[in-house]
Amino acid sequence: MPKRIFESELTSSDFDGANGREVIISVTAGPIYQKARYQDRSQYRYDIVLTAKEIAAIAGAMNYVASAG
Repeated sequence: MPKRIFESELTSSDFDGANGREVIISVTAGPIYQKARYQDRSQYRYDIVLTAKEIAAIAGAMNYVASAG
């Protein structure tokens, strides 16, 4: 079953592209698994590293979706 662990819009503070070769998206998310006996309020930090080629692929996919709709 899919589980949503991050329920916010990304803001500029979530991105770091200072090195010019990749973009790092950092998010703080909730737990993947909930404990049965108590509410798990743990927070986890995830860094998603995308290269320029991967970002271009995402942009291309978004352009395709926009032109198809």
